[in-house]
Amino acid sequence: MKVKFEPERLLLKLAILAAGIVIVVGAAAVVFWHEMTKDVPQFTNVPFDATKWKNHADNCGMGDFTRIQMVDDLQSHYHLVGMSRSDLEQLLGPPTKREQHTYLYCLGPQRSWLVETLDWLHLEINNGTVDSVKIGPE
Repeated sequence: MKVKFEPERLLLKLAILAAGIVIVVGAAAVVFWHEMTKDVPQFTNVPFDATKWKNHADNCGMGDFTRIQMVDDLQSHYHLVGMSRSDLEQLLGPPTKREQHTYLYCLGPQRSWLVETLDWLHLEINNGTVDSVKIGPE
C-alpha cells in the first residue's frame, strides 16, 4: 500500500495548529498584561473628582498620576463633545495650555512601558463648544 502525499490536508492541519498556538499565546498575554498592570499607577483607574482634577493642575509631571487615573471615568460619565466652553472650564478648570481652537489639559505620565512622556487631553473647540476629544502627546 502506497501512502499518498496530500498537501491540502497538511496545510489544514498546520493552520489548525497555528490557530491553537495563537489562541494560547493570546490568552497568556492577556493574563500577563493584567498581572503586570494591576499595581502600576498610570494603568489604574479611579473615579473622576473635579476638585482633585483642578487641585492637580500645577502638578503635571512624571510623578503625578492623578489626572491620568481619572480620565477614563471622566470620558465615560461626561459627554465632553458638545459641552460649552464655560461648562468645560467649570468642570475641569482652566486648561494647562490654550491654542487657537484647542484646550490642552496635562494628564501625566503616558500609559506605556517604553515611552517616558506626558499624555494630554486635547479638546477642539469651535463656536464655543467642544467638537472633538483625544488623548495623546502634546
